[in-house]
Amino acid sequence: MIDALEKALSGFKDEYHSLLSSFRAINLDHWQGQNYVIMDYWLGDIVLGLTNMKAHKLKSSKAYAIKMHALDAKMVSMCLAKFPCSAAMAKTITIPYTFHHKTSQPVLPNLEQIGVPQAHLQTRGEGTLVAILDTGVATHRELATYEGGKSFVGGKQEDRIGHGTHVAGTICGQRTGVAPGARFLAGKVLSDEGIGSEVDIIRGIEWAIKKGANIINMSLGSTRDSPFERRAVEYALNKGVQVVAAAGNDGREVYTYPASYEGVWSSAAVDVHNHHASFSNWNDQVLIAAPGVNIVSSYLKNKYAYMSGTSMATPHVAGVLALAHSLGRPYHKVADTAHPLGDTKKFGHGLVQAQEVARALRVA
Repeated sequence: MIDALEKALSGFKDEYHSLLSSFRAINLDHWQGQNYVIMDYWLGDIVLGLTNMKAHKLKSSKAYAIKMHALDAKMVSMCLAKFPCSAAMAKTITIPYTFHHKTSQPVLPNLEQIGVPQAHLQTRGEGTLVAILDTGVATHRELATYEGGKSFVGGKQEDRIGHGTHVAGTICGQRTGVAPGARFLAGKVLSDEGIGSEVDIIRGIEWAIKKGANIINMSLGSTRDSPFERRAVEYALNKGVQVVAAAGNDGREVYTYPASYEGVWSSAAVDVHNHHASFSNWNDQVLIAAPGVNIVSSYLKNKYAYMSGTSMATPHVAGVLALAHSLGRPYHKVADTAHPLGDTKKFGHGLVQAQEVARALRVA
């Protein structure tokens, strides 16, 4: 892979060669075909996916990712222009859609995994407002409780790459959501190219607080510990707003932000068997884990898509917090009732449990 990168960089200015060490190539078993290019902030599922690459010694038809540090997006774009490749968005699927909440219907595995159907016997998240700071949201029949949004990156608020729409569906989707009764706002803090800045994130946080959000979901992150962003998060926490963020997808022990700020619900990902997802970061700030592999949720053009990443785990946690808020009990019950999975650096308190939260809150 390094040989291939060196070939791709041939003819570039010398300063670009010095950035070569910031790249790490990995096989993408879960993320094949997804394509997001991030500058200051990554979306919580993948940085850049290149499929069927053929350059120099790299002849494998398997999907690979070139991961980058913040601020190196220009270099990635240059490499992308040099590589003969094809890339596609997340695989989409069709799910028969009906509103039959009072009758038996199939439950998505990720919702079953954390006891959502049982929790819904007590609450569906009514009376809670969630702010989703992401790529915006597209119109979708799942998203009946959408209260509106705002773009902080210029242009329209509408989601054009599907990430924010997928996250919203996991929180508030009528069939795909943990808390379908909760209302939600969508702050577009990442552009149609998936690019955002510290200023955009901070403005989004302040807007969410002013709008009265009870919970802020940020399926995004950066390796940079910003004192300004930290203060914005602290301000939200001091206002009683719960902040949930993705632990990140480098598959190693590393701190990312805002997830690693004190008091944030740093969310790791597990698969359907409760095994630690290979891409999920770990550190002593990880607070909780949730399903994050092959999650079905709302997507562009009223479709549904499978997506994987800590981006997908994070909204499960936000949804359970919304259920807790709806029942009017302390948020710490969400951590207290998590199912322990072992290594606290990888799983925090363990797998979030909607059913156990509802049960604990009922008898609290």
